Amino acid sequence: MRPMSFRFLRAIPRPGVPARPEGLPARSRTGWPRCVAALRSARRIRAAVPLGALIWLSACAWFCAASAHAQAPAPVSPRAPGTPAAAAQLVAFGDLRGELLPCGCSPDGQFGGLPRREGYWNALLRGLSPGTDAPVLVDLGNNFPEPSAQGRLKIEVIQPLLGKMPLAAILPGPNELRLGLAALDRNLPYLVTNNDVPGAFLAERTVPRPAGGLVILGYLSPGLVYQGSQDRFRLTGLNADLLERYRALIAREPAQQAVLLFRGSDEELVRFAASGLFGAIIAGNPSGDELTAPTERRVAGYRIPQVPTKGQGAIVLTTLGTAALGALEAGAPAGSAPAAGSPPRVDLLKEGIPDGPAALAALKVYDARVKALFFQELRIREASAQDSPYAGAQACQACHQPAFATWQASRHAGALRALDAVGKQFDPECLDCHVAGFDRGGFVSGDATPHLAGVQCESCHGPAKRHQAEPERVRLPAIGVLGGAHPEESTCRSCHRGAHSPKFSFADYWPRIRHGAQAASR
Repeated sequence: MRPMSFRFLRAIPRPGVPARPEGLPARSRTGWPRCVAALRSARRIRAAVPLGALIWLSACAWFCAASAHAQAPAPVSPRAPGTPAAAAQLVAFGDLRGELLPCGCSPDGQFGGLPRREGYWNALLRGLSPGTDAPVLVDLGNNFPEPSAQGRLKIEVIQPLLGKMPLAAILPGPNELRLGLAALDRNLPYLVTNNDVPGAFLAERTVPRPAGGLVILGYLSPGLVYQGSQDRFRLTGLNADLLERYRALIAREPAQQAVLLFRGSDEELVRFAASGLFGAIIAGNPSGDELTAPTERRVAGYRIPQVPTKGQGAIVLTTLGTAALGALEAGAPAGSAPAAGSPPRVDLLKEGIPDGPAALAALKVYDARVKALFFQELRIREASAQDSPYAGAQACQACHQPAFATWQASRHAGALRALDAVGKQFDPECLDCHVAGFDRGGFVSGDATPHLAGVQCESCHGPAKRHQAEPERVRLPAIGVLGGAHPEESTCRSCHRGAHSPKFSFADYWPRIRHGAQAASR
């Protein structure tokens, strides 16, 4: 069977070209065949060439290989230490939730992104031993963002890139189905077994494997999705009849194992796990908080892997059966691993995994379209800003000089410049936390409202134009404890959240910008 690969992948070994030496990095592959060719040429002409010339050619070949080995960095491996790529039988992504790239605001939150997903898969394929089948690739869905004009542009990036991957099945999530079937690319293998309307989704997929077919089924709980009379799908809940439907689909295929892609409640999950029908169950992640979302669900003695949220990593199964289901013996202590087989592992998409070229090209087009959208909506923002309630930090300076000086020396003041440096100054999702009052009658653009650039006084204290005009009569609302002596932590966490600021600590961050009554009392 031919290994699955990207359509654009060009990593197939060429006949007649020897494999590179053990430990030689991938970057040196182009140099190694040349060295081998030089040695072959030397063998062909050794009858006509003096011995000294042959020694010289051999030394050159050795030097080429050694130089390439010394100069090239160690190849990036997405695998856990000590686990060979050939052991992977199934790889699962999902729950992208519109996060095309990891947010660049913090070096500590750089996980995930479609370019790394592509690069990870390419690296996984390159690491396969000769003659080894590629892992089966599945996706747990929930990849779409919240509905918006910019969200539509994201969908037009996500689905074509999913189409470039050899996906065996995708379980659509609530984020997909809230837009209806019309939003789904019908060329992608969207699969929901508990759907009662024929033709809406695939019911199952069978992937041929050397030891027997692998049947993939899906379950999306109807409690997670609004179903109106106009929808062209109908999800049914888990009951005895539905389990028989799954059993029949598995029985009609010459399959050694069955895999369930699952998104639902703990009660539903336990019932599926206890049915004995599946060699593996992989769950979608119900949480959108990438800092606290677990990658495992422990219910009734089972430990079920669930994909990292925000597309931050992959679940890799090296074993199907008891180990994949994580079944524990009765009375096993917390944290115990299954008795036999290798439990699922999580491969986080960290910095160092090379970005895939197809995803990078798609995101370049996306950035251009986001910029065009920004200017399309500019007139609407300009009209709303004509009666803007925002005054700008300069207006606060006259009465609050010490606080203004503290702000001016902080990173908050240069927050918009940080976006300029990475070409994101037109991205509304980034601007919201890098300027004052974006889409709320405040910042419009760098040209129209330069006085509102950066995270300013009004970003936390609220619009201040009326307060500036009548400071004694119009007071700004208190934003924190003790009548506003300092802000509540929740004020800061409206932007310092998740991967945007994973190491945020109010106790550490507030002293950096301490101002007002607390600064005067120090």
